[in-house]
Amino acid sequence: AACDSPCTGLSIIIERILNQLLRFVPSHLRNTGAIIEDIKSEFPGLNVCDNSIVVTMDVRALYPSIPIDEAVECVGKVLDAHYDNIDTLGLSVKCITDCLIFILRNNIFRFGTKTYRQIKGVAMGNQVAPPLAIIFMHYLETSVISQAEQKPSLYRRYVDNILFVWRHTVQKLKLFIEKFQRAHTDIAFTHEDTSEKSNISFMDVEFHVDNGAITYELYEKPSDSGNCIRFNSATPGHVKRAFVTSYFERAKRLSSNIQMEKKSIRKVVTKLCQNGYPRSWMQFGNTRKKRQTEDSHFYQRIALRLPYKSDQLDNKIKKVLAQSGLPLRIVHNTRRHTLQGVLVGSAFMPLECPVQEEKRMISERGKQQQGRPRRCVTCEITPGVCRQKGVVYLLRSGECQGEYIGETRRELGEHVKEHMSQARHLEKDTPWGDHWRRHNRQVKLESVTILDREMDNVNRQIRESIRIKERSPIINNNKGYRLMGV
Repeated sequence: AACDSPCTGLSIIIERILNQLLRFVPSHLRNTGAIIEDIKSEFPGLNVCDNSIVVTMDVRALYPSIPIDEAVECVGKVLDAHYDNIDTLGLSVKCITDCLIFILRNNIFRFGTKTYRQIKGVAMGNQVAPPLAIIFMHYLETSVISQAEQKPSLYRRYVDNILFVWRHTVQKLKLFIEKFQRAHTDIAFTHEDTSEKSNISFMDVEFHVDNGAITYELYEKPSDSGNCIRFNSATPGHVKRAFVTSYFERAKRLSSNIQMEKKSIRKVVTKLCQNGYPRSWMQFGNTRKKRQTEDSHFYQRIALRLPYKSDQLDNKIKKVLAQSGLPLRIVHNTRRHTLQGVLVGSAFMPLECPVQEEKRMISERGKQQQGRPRRCVTCEITPGVCRQKGVVYLLRSGECQGEYIGETRRELGEHVKEHMSQARHLEKDTPWGDHWRRHNRQVKLESVTILDREMDNVNRQIRESIRIKERSPIINNNKGYRLMGV
């Protein structure tokens, strides 16, 4: 899905440029609120003609179907037309399009033990995918609408979701949709309209058309599982309160009148009850108002990052901080340490040892090993850990039972290889070089053990220091990260 790929950094830069072009796409919608405001502006009092038809269209699998060369050409045209009106970060149009082609042609991903490169379409996780899709669809729809005899009264689109109001006959509408279907061989559409039914859904809004009047309410898809932040989940109380309040506000915002608002709120109450929220929280969320003013001194305090345990513990810590008079505020950082982070991974199988992978590929091709075979010291002792990154590890030597604790953000196998190189060459002022010198090379690496996993550099160094404090390994030359009060 192009998440954390080698092109991610470049994608972020190009995305920043392309996003500036979206204001030049007339049909583009930022969110659901924008389509409601446009309908109110186009049809005062939400009244349309009695024979008006509200139509929604959706592109089938847009991202995998986008032709890369045509999409990049469309981006180049928009850049040429509005180059002086945007910040291109000093890049020329050709440089931007070249970078875009490089990003889209080098979406590399791994499935099992095999590596693939995507040759058609755009990866959904790529940062440039949304603006690229919006601009490509802009040129596609512009060519269709400009050639049509009858045009829609209102036409808006959110990426691949289209809504428009049709004031002509049903037969003319069918011809108009057929032109969209024939516009591009790789792009196919599905559609719904109010010619035979009075209600139609668009994103999270359900529109009703009755005798030329439009009303709308909150829409929940039939496929919606009903899951949200559960009341008994290990989530800070202020996060749950903010979630409930914003959910009710969203229901009110997406309702056209009091009757529709009551229907929308009933959907919210049903969903919250399914997730364990008491009735008192419903009343609180439905009546609570947003703060008009913020504490100006709150964000000037120093953030104290702590793991979340419970609201009771949070209140005790806040009380102590208030009594201390220190300018501190509590911040919960759960980006890395979440249940999802523990259970969900992007790799279907662990990465294979590069030495074993090379041997396997040579064997599959029916060739013989040329020259001296490579060795992986780590996998010879503990198979399957040489490709692990962001770890605190323990190395133990055999004869002297000496221990060494270290940390690395890189692959563990590379770090162990460096230690063994220091030992063989008896490098001075290195832990393994000094250890081998003291024991006249009569030392052999016996085990490799991963103690902790942590990608954050500071947190990993702290964990390393705690392990060194606990075990006092004799091979280490230093005690690692300086700890206070440990």
